[in-house]
Amino acid sequence: MSKNMVTQEHVQARVDDWIRRVQHLYAEIKDWVKAIDGLQFEERQNATMYEELMQRFGIDPQPMPTLDLYEGGDLIARVKPIGLWIIGANGRVDLMLRHGGIQLVDESEQFQNAKWVAHDREHFMEGQLLTKELFLHLLGVKSHECV
Repeated sequence: MSKNMVTQEHVQARVDDWIRRVQHLYAEIKDWVKAIDGLQFEERQNATMYEELMQRFGIDPQPMPTLDLYEGGDLIARVKPIGLWIIGANGRVDLMLRHGGIQLVDESEQFQNAKWVAHDREHFMEGQLLTKELFLHLLGVKSHECV
């Protein structure tokens, strides 16, 4: 197979990998917020992935969950997959907050572990590596871990 040849199998493998990386990101976020009093999360199946290459190769739409974060019953953030095929990246997920949105861009190579980088207004060109501390800071909460 030539380097520029795209096949149905390759597109399906990329879709499967994307779903795996998004699920892993959600698992990390849940782990980061589970011990913080007053924060809850809920995963919802209310997004669908059906990108151009999927349509071109006859790959069925894929359900993609969003992750809602609540504080005291109020929605404070939603994490939503935007797309796999993003110029210069290996996928994008948006973190939508009350005070604006943040793009979480996977800067990893294809079929590698995700390297999520947060791009907000302040760090639009050069994002910040997504860590627990950064995520909680973006949410406006402090970690209450025991030492």
